[in-house]
Amino acid sequence: MNSEQYPASLPNNSEHKKEKKGTPKRLLLALEVNIRPLIGEISVSGRENLEILPPDRKVVVATTHISDLDIPLVVKTLGSDFDMAISDVSTHHHFFEDPMGNASITVAGKENFFPIDYKKRVGGKDARFNPNNFVAMRDAMESGKEIVVSAHNPSETGGLTRGGVGAVYLSQIADAVLLPVAVDMKSKEPFLVGKNMLDKIRERPDVDVLIGKPIELTSIKGIGEYQEIFDKRRNGEKLSAEEVARFKQLSSSLREQSEILMRSLAALLPDEKRGSYSEHVPDSQ
Repeated sequence: MNSEQYPASLPNNSEHKKEKKGTPKRLLLALEVNIRPLIGEISVSGRENLEILPPDRKVVVATTHISDLDIPLVVKTLGSDFDMAISDVSTHHHFFEDPMGNASITVAGKENFFPIDYKKRVGGKDARFNPNNFVAMRDAMESGKEIVVSAHNPSETGGLTRGGVGAVYLSQIADAVLLPVAVDMKSKEPFLVGKNMLDKIRERPDVDVLIGKPIELTSIKGIGEYQEIFDKRRNGEKLSAEEVARFKQLSSSLREQSEILMRSLAALLPDEKRGSYSEHVPDSQ
């Protein structure tokens, strides 16, 4: 077994409920200002799945990134349930790389964002996954934070793209449960904030936020070796054949778990937005 979904219900008393903490108001207000002019009604389903989160476990909130508003909408929806911080692209943390993005996270509070290495696509390649990006997130989770991580690269087609390993890697090193949350924007075209803004303000599509059942992934034995081997390679040190094989093995395990998460997200979405996961969703969600 690679994962476990928690049962549909647990006894309805405080010992089985995760404590509600609340996201910083500064972050919620900044997101609200960006969201409100662009969308219509927000419908939320699956809130009962929050009641079955283990009260003594950390939580990684793993989201879709089909629209540019998926993550802000998830934080808005769950803002009173969790004390959330957001993983986002590293360019937002440098004014000269992305002035608008930098201004946005400054207004919302830079302490509420954790950078993930990102470079604009050159020659069809993205920045390599860097496990060091997730150390600060793990430490924040030790202090009570829940981290929001996109489960896949941003989509420009309106459907799911291939899953990344960031959310599952963080869940492994933090010993956390994954909470899949999908966003279904009822827009006529893919909802990319930087494009055709006037049309988007006119359309103001309704939105469904869909909360899935928590996922407990099987612990990957020796996951700490992943960062150690990565750092050796990045520092130009020669890897042994055993280290190369071990790194490939750990990468494969993370990739397998990413597919479990992506199928869970796909099951929450209408078929036309499932991308390549359309034929590989769980029997039930």
